[in-house]
Amino acid sequence: MREPVELAKSCRLLNHGPTVLVSSAHAGQRNVMAAAWSMLECPVLGEPHIQQQYDLFIGEVVAAWADPRLFADGHWRDDPVEPGDRTLHYIAGGRFFSTGEPFDATATPARTI
Repeated sequence: MREPVELAKSCRLLNHGPTVLVSSAHAGQRNVMAAAWSMLECPVLGEPHIQQQYDLFIGEVVAAWADPRLFADGHWRDDPVEPGDRTLHYIAGGRFFSTGEPFDATATPARTI
């Protein structure tokens, strides 16, 4: 399930970390791929110099969609309905973590280092 996201808020869907793991297996070969929770429609802007010089392309977000259980009213939800809806984040080296209970940093007592 996905719903449209206001373009002004679509930047919040970029590079935020949460992933879902998509796995496959065939003829003894296994593979796992990370995929984001959101969908963006981004036509590539024609910048031949940048593409050739830096092997980089630039896209413009023209439409965005997200799962409303996780992103609603222009914000990531910190109160998922089901424990399985918590976002999964990739760290490195095949290691992941899942988000925990939300907290307010201003309510956290000061720590001595």
